[in-house]
Amino acid sequence: MPKKKADLENIDNVQDAGHNDVVFEPEDESSKDAIAKLRKKLKECQAEKQEYLDGWQRAKADVLNSKKAGSELIKSVREDTQDEVLMSLIPILDSFEVAMKGEAWESVDENWKVGVTHIQSKFINTLEEYGIEVYGEIGEEFDPNLHESMSVKEVEDNSSKGSIVEVLQRGYKRGNNIVRPAKVVVNK
Repeated sequence: MPKKKADLENIDNVQDAGHNDVVFEPEDESSKDAIAKLRKKLKECQAEKQEYLDGWQRAKADVLNSKKAGSELIKSVREDTQDEVLMSLIPILDSFEVAMKGEAWESVDENWKVGVTHIQSKFINTLEEYGIEVYGEIGEEFDPNLHESMSVKEVEDNSSKGSIVEVLQRGYKRGNNIVRPAKVVVNK
């Protein structure tokens, strides 16, 4: 017998030999019960897996939400702290403005005036770097959301009614948040 044919017969014998080891039993009630139990167990495992997956996803979402809330809280605390520090510095700027308005200011040496004015402008620039805006100028329209009217007086010049004719203290704001309203005198 040629060698190839003999190999093919051996393959058939090997395959047949493998099938002889497997015993097929007729399906009876006990195997149906076993399959039903296995299917039930599979469904329970799938439900448990889904429960664990849902719990894991909720926990992951909770962690992400906590991180977001934590960073928002840190940002809020940082801004509040900056506002407190800036509020404590604003009276210094008020002192500069008061000193520069008086008659004594006119008699001060010009070099001193330049130096003091330079310090004041650096102070204001530093506030602006932190997002603080200085406002409250003569001629602006009075806005009760931004300004605090300390008094009302009638002015004879071209100022329109409701405009600011004198600024007693300038106002400061950060974005839409008023740090301190401007204290003003309004035209009647």
